[in-house]
Amino acid sequence: MLLSYFIFGKNDSVGILSNLFPARVAGYNLYLDLSHKRSRASGNEIELNR
Repeated sequence: MLLSYFIFGKNDSVGILSNLFPARVAGYNLYLDLSHKRSRASGNEIELNR
């Protein structure tokens, strides 16, 4: 919602860039979380207790 304010309301490139950087980090964290859950569900987890 804040990003739409900077795009349509104020047209401030600093505001747009300051919102895109955390969005990129959050997207990468989401990717890592989903890929980790997928690997655990498929049984590719490394067993540490032998």
